[in-house]
Amino acid sequence: MGESVPRSIKEIELTTTDIENVLCHVLETITVYEYPTPSVFSALTRLSIVSFLRGRGIHKDIELIAIDVFRQFSEFSNKHKNYTWFTDWSRKLVETIKEKKVEKE
Repeated sequence: MGESVPRSIKEIELTTTDIENVLCHVLETITVYEYPTPSVFSALTRLSIVSFLRGRGIHKDIELIAIDVFRQFSEFSNKHKNYTWFTDWSRKLVETIKEKKVEKE
């Protein structure tokens, strides 16, 4: 599992239920917003992941572990049609980040 993950990233093993529960919370929260943006999606996802990890008793290297969790969410959503919304929002977020980089140059 860890072969494609850079050494600085910390890994955690998630169950399908773990992933579905956190993604469900993200979706329920983002649908409350009248005009959600990629930045809102990013913040909600990050907070959901960090809260989940803290609930699991993880405090050390939480940001590095959160990166692995996001990767697992992305892989899961690519494989399951019910979670394509996550893939779509992730793409929008990447596009927004690329646009901001171009503006700065």
